[in-house]
Amino acid sequence: MGEIAAATPSGWIEQQLNHAAIDDSVIEGVVASYTTLTNTAAQNWAVLQADGGQTRILGEVMHANFLRAVYSPKHLYEVMCDFWFNHLNIHLFGNYSFRHHTAAYVEGVIRPHALGRFTDMLAASASSPAMLAYLDNYRSNANSSSGVNENYGRELLELHTLGIRDGLHVYDEVDVRNASYVMSGWSIDTSADQDVFLFRENYHWRPAVTLLSGQWSRPDRTGADAATLQADGYSLLSFLAGHRSTAEYICWKLARRFVSDNPPEALVQRLADEWQATGTDIAAVMRMLLNSAEFASSAGQKVRRGFETVTSYMRSLEASIDTNPVGLASEALHSLSWYEGVLERHGQRLFSKATPDGYADTGPEWISSDAMLRRWETAGRLANNELADDITVDPNVLIPATLPATMGELIDMMLYAATGAAATATERSAYATYLGVAESDPAASHPFGDAQLLADFAGLCLSRPTFQYR
Repeated sequence: MGEIAAATPSGWIEQQLNHAAIDDSVIEGVVASYTTLTNTAAQNWAVLQADGGQTRILGEVMHANFLRAVYSPKHLYEVMCDFWFNHLNIHLFGNYSFRHHTAAYVEGVIRPHALGRFTDMLAASASSPAMLAYLDNYRSNANSSSGVNENYGRELLELHTLGIRDGLHVYDEVDVRNASYVMSGWSIDTSADQDVFLFRENYHWRPAVTLLSGQWSRPDRTGADAATLQADGYSLLSFLAGHRSTAEYICWKLARRFVSDNPPEALVQRLADEWQATGTDIAAVMRMLLNSAEFASSAGQKVRRGFETVTSYMRSLEASIDTNPVGLASEALHSLSWYEGVLERHGQRLFSKATPDGYADTGPEWISSDAMLRRWETAGRLANNELADDITVDPNVLIPATLPATMGELIDMMLYAATGAAATATERSAYATYLGVAESDPAASHPFGDAQLLADFAGLCLSRPTFQYR
């Protein structure tokens, strides 16, 4: 909050959009030791086969993502990385033989393009062994007896680009098949455990193809070389990325993520105009969104998802989290073995949504009686240093260095420090009753010398109804 106040909201937004200029050396220095994030696929395959290798593969990609979300000063960038991974979702726990590709997908596809051009991200995703394996395109042989595999072609249109809103979409089943034809042959070279992209010319469909009633087409490619055939795929991806339906669909998803579950259509259309005018420039669209009146008035409209909830708790109490990716903290958070970890209990184990639509981004999926009990439990256990070994907090961080005059004011300051939202009169009164003080009592007489009382109070601060929203 102090960073925003010091820079002004618009200045802070501009700073966050220029994420490459933000010093992130501390946390990046930590994850630099996670070598599976930058290994080749062949190197990670060797890791996966070694004793304890699967735990290392899982732990490094999951813990790096979590630590960045908690500690990185690139706040917007990390949120966008999370958004785009779910938009172009793959499943870390899918095919064992391709589990080692997730880190390369996160580090090579999502993170480099999270505030870049969507056209480039889409192309990188389409040629990623992780996506090719997840949606079976690596084995799509349009000239085989079984015919073309439509899994990737369907999700390319339905989820990655043109989309569906209110049950309406601009494509049909013929378009799904034709998109699958154009992308046939995009495969993986598994020889010598390389696991790199390979275009298989003999898998590719060469007859003429048309999509969306002729909005995009390519002629018969009999006799064409592999470079031409592959270029057709990139041409289709570029066309889809810039299509008006894609612009509206993705901008609707962005507005739904940052404004409300039912974002104003006028905002969606303005963002879609910017999407097309800038050639799918994500940063330009986000600049417009974050400076919009709709965003300015959106506080309290979005329910925090499970991952947001846990990382917000950690930031609020300035948690110290052991950085060992296969240590006790990582195990407790990410369920590296049999243990039901913290994020799994909150419904959002990282990179673990089996279906290609990614984790849901609307309130009803995240708020229920059971979910609230789990949130309160996590808040209380964290504040009492009982959440996990090697995750520690000091609730004294909520007590201001200079005390105000009264307990009522101190309660206000501590609630705001924990959650970024002012207390209501009802809340203030309830917290004062819990602490056994009067709001008018001198703040200097506060009872927080009782460590147990302070820890429980901190847990209650994090459990505020308002802190379940952002």
